[in-house]
Amino acid sequence: MSLNYFDIMVLDCLCKINGERSGSAVFHLFKGKRSSQTIQDAGLFQTAKYFGMAQQCSRSDISASLTKLEQHSYLEPMSETDTYKVTASGKAALRHALSERPWPANCHGAYYQQAAGVLWKRLSLLVQVLSHKQRGSRQYIPVTNDYKTLHWVKKYLSRNTDHIKMANSLFAMLEENLHKIDDKAAQIFVYSLTSHDRIGYTSRQLADTLKEDEWYVYVMFWASVHYFIHSLPECEHSLLKDLLSDV
Repeated sequence: MSLNYFDIMVLDCLCKINGERSGSAVFHLFKGKRSSQTIQDAGLFQTAKYFGMAQQCSRSDISASLTKLEQHSYLEPMSETDTYKVTASGKAALRHALSERPWPANCHGAYYQQAAGVLWKRLSLLVQVLSHKQRGSRQYIPVTNDYKTLHWVKKYLSRNTDHIKMANSLFAMLEENLHKIDDKAAQIFVYSLTSHDRIGYTSRQLADTLKEDEWYVYVMFWASVHYFIHSLPECEHSLLKDLLSDV
């Protein structure tokens, strides 16, 4: 059974934790649990970049990954403490995996993921709405049913009524930023957007299309969103600043 990028993330965390915490600590880290213990551990073990980066994972996902890593002899259970040591072969496999698929630059869960979730919902909805307005279409299902996002976009559009100018500004902002990141990450971001003509792809669909690991596609997608936040201090586009003004 081959490893996926989620397994690599688990293995990297356990390597950094070095037997001082259980698999549950990795679960809480991936979920982004805002407890003092999880936040302290993220800093102590230098795993903060993974904070909240797999919020959809379950305990069974962690258990399955630990079992798989054990079967590959990459992990060695430590007595009865529910902790693990990464073996020499596990460390070698980790180095190889991260050389082939390195963790993307500027992708940092503790710094950006909470804001990134808000930005993506607002941005993707705004793209969809403006795309339909350009085509004179009023019948479509919004990409999100989050009330706060729907309210924010509606209010923003009511304050900025020149929607053609807004669409052009949005395109310019996206184009400028996407040219500065990895080509594959930019492609993943663009194909995740929903327009009048196309429904956004899921991570699974993009993985199949790109012949890539689904979890790595997922991480690359969020890396692109994180870059927008990272670039904010130098960004000259007021629209991006508006999208994050209250975050």
